[in-house]
Parts: sequence; C-alpha cells; structure tokens
Amino acid sequence: MIFTDSILADFKTLIGHPELFFYSASNLFNKSITRTTIGKILFNSCNRMISDNYIQIVMPKMMKSVMEKNDAFDMVCVCDKELESVYRKKASVSESEHETKLNQLIESVHGFIIIQKGECVKYPNTYAVNLICSHKNKGKLLLTLALYALKVNTNVIDKRCVLELANGFMNAAGLCMYSKLGFVYDPVLKGDDCFEDLRNLPMIADLTMETEASIIAKYRTGTTNEKICNYRGPHQKWLGYLYDLQYLLDSNADLTTNKYKESANEEVSFLKLFEYCGNNRQTLDQIVQEIESNPNYDFNPINTFVQPVVPVLVPAPVPAPAPVIEKRVTRSRRESPSRELRSQVAREPVESRRRDRSRSRGKLGGRRPKTIKKRVPVN
Repeated sequence: MIFTDSILADFKTLIGHPELFFYSASNLFNKSITRTTIGKILFNSCNRMISDNYIQIVMPKMMKSVMEKNDAFDMVCVCDKELESVYRKKASVSESEHETKLNQLIESVHGFIIIQKGECVKYPNTYAVNLICSHKNKGKLLLTLALYALKVNTNVIDKRCVLELANGFMNAAGLCMYSKLGFVYDPVLKGDDCFEDLRNLPMIADLTMETEASIIAKYRTGTTNEKICNYRGPHQKWLGYLYDLQYLLDSNADLTTNKYKESANEEVSFLKLFEYCGNNRQTLDQIVQEIESNPNYDFNPINTFVQPVVPVLVPAPVPAPAPVIEKRVTRSRRESPSRELRSQVAREPVESRRRDRSRSRGKLGGRRPKTIKKRVPVN
C-alpha cells in the first residue's frame, strides 16, 4: 500500500498538526468500519455531491486492494479524533447508541483523498488523484500527503502524479492550489488513453527532483505563475472563461456540441463568447492580454454581450372581484316549510309509550326472558 503507517506517522511529525489523525484504507477496514460507513464518510466529505454509483464502484476496488495488498488503489482520510478499535454493532450496544457513535465518526472526518495507479492508461505506473474531497479546508493538506507518500514510498516506481482539474480554468481556487504544489498543465495527457473530457484540465506533478523538505515547503509557502491567481472578482471570472475557450479551441473541440457549447456551470455560452471575439482567435488572445495587464478593465461590454440582462416583466395587477350582493328572499308564513312540517307532525297519531311497553310484556308472558349462558369448551 502507498499510505503505510510509518509514512503517515512521519508526515504528521513533519507537517506539525498534532491535533489531526491520518488513517489509510487499510486502517479503516482493520478497525471493522464497514464499506457502508466508509461510503457515508466519502459522501459527507464531498458535501453530498458525489453519486452513490461512484461509491458502489470504487469501494469494492478499494477493498480488493486492501485484501490482496496490492497498490492499485489507496485512500487516506484525516480526522479530528482518534478512531476506536471496533465500529461494528455489539449486542450490548443499543441501536441508538450505535447510530450516535457512527454519526460522530462520520462528522470527525475532515476529508479524504483516493489515488489510483494507471488511471491514465498512457502512464500505467503513474498514480492519479481519483478523487479528493474536504469540507473543512483540508484539501491542500491531503494532496501534499499524497505527493509525500509517492515520493518516499520505495515501492513506487514512477515518481509523478497526474490529475484532472474539474471545470478547468473556471475552478481558479483548485488551479491555484494545485499549481502551488507543483502541478502544471500538460497537453500530452489529453486523449482517449488518459483524460478525454475537455471540460477538465489535465495536470501533472514531477516529483523526481523533489525532496521531502521541498514538498512540505510548497505546502507552506508555495507560489504559482498562473496569472489568474493574482486576481479576484470579475477579472478572475472572465479570465477563467476565456482561458477555457482558448483551451477548447487548442484542443479542436466542437463548440456547437452540447458538451462544449456551454461552460461547465452553464452560465456562459462559449459560442457566444467566441462571437464577442469576432470568431477570431487572434482577437481572443488580444482580449486576454488586455485583461491580464489592465487591473481597471471594463467588463460591462463583454458581460452585456455574453450575458444579456433579461427584462423582468411585471404582471398587470389583477382587478378586484365585484362585490357579491346577497338578495334576501322572504317567505310568507303560509309558505314556510317548517310551519307545514310542524302541522304534519301534529296530525300523526302518537301512541303512549306505557301502552307499547305493556303490549311487549304480554307477548313475553309479562317477564323478561332469561339469558342463557353457554359454556364453550376450551381446546
């Protein structure tokens, strides 16, 4: 496995976070944490945004790697408390206590990273970041741990790491974090034999010349040459869209297809954005250079053209309904149904209740019948 106990212990000492605990996939399974619970940990750490289908696919592969002690998959998670020995339900523990215990375990996990060997078929011995999720800002720490483990683990032959930056340059936060740790865009990784989805940006980090100290130093004080990282707000936003458009054009992507016509967040049409540039690559590059060099660039023209403001139609007020005037109908006393009904009731003969009771006694011999209780045999 990649994340051995000794590597995790050394990293914790070097990184200087004594309050945190790192556990590999092997640690989790050895502590009797079930696949279902680990799946919940993944789901919760990704802010509930990964599909259950992904969990069902990756968990058996992870389990197989642990059982066979191979290096195809490995995972490490970071927690704010030490895991207990057993998390399976015991007969002496109530259902509510067991559920509370599992929920506390899930909430204690700050995030995780999964690495996979040969996900990029072009480089079968290279590890790729299959998935990284953190809901407590531990993504950079986990990625640094992965790079550190790949560097110091003597069983790792290829000292490189590859990944896909989801949503490309639009994901400026991810781009800046990865680049500070040594990842750079590599067009060679594009294609069917590696990363084929052009909505993501393929990146690679070469650890050949790195040392343990340099990896930790990049975590603390890493710098980047990506110009988009120098901006915030509209500058960063529009540079992200324009960089993505350049990337798609360089990759010969068909902007008329639904897959690449819209940006990953469906906020901007790349067709419309290229039209703003006159459908001319040279004009596109000029606009990018102007935005990069001008902190006071006016984004109103491009914003109005690409994202036109749709007028809000105010519905006409609904007229108030006309008041309903109730017409009171008067009846004469002769027409009153209640008066007629009372007169009919008055004319009906009424027999005396005493007479009716006496007749009943006569039929029964003047006595009430006895109630005969039957004994029912009990089987």
